[in-house]
Amino acid sequence: MKQCLKITFLLPGGYSFIQKLIQRQARQLELEGVAQIIDSHQVQIVACGSKEAIEQLIDAIYQGNETTRPENVAIEPFIQEPNFRGVFRVLE
Repeated sequence: MKQCLKITFLLPGGYSFIQKLIQRQARQLELEGVAQIIDSHQVQIVACGSKEAIEQLIDAIYQGNETTRPENVAIEPFIQEPNFRGVFRVLE
């Protein structure tokens, strides 16, 4: 079953976290969607894919990496299912 979620969080520090962790995970998990930097510290992700893949992406976000750990992670359902054309993009 395909699921879409909107995930927002604060990212104190470098934005290489988005490309190195989020985009790589999304590709490995065969998710589609978009990650966008909203303001200087806030990131918004819309991800669509299998429930298991979405859960793995959320786990990766909560874990962070050795230098960056996201704060104030908020997850909500995303009702509209836009056509992401089978890819996951990072917008700056």
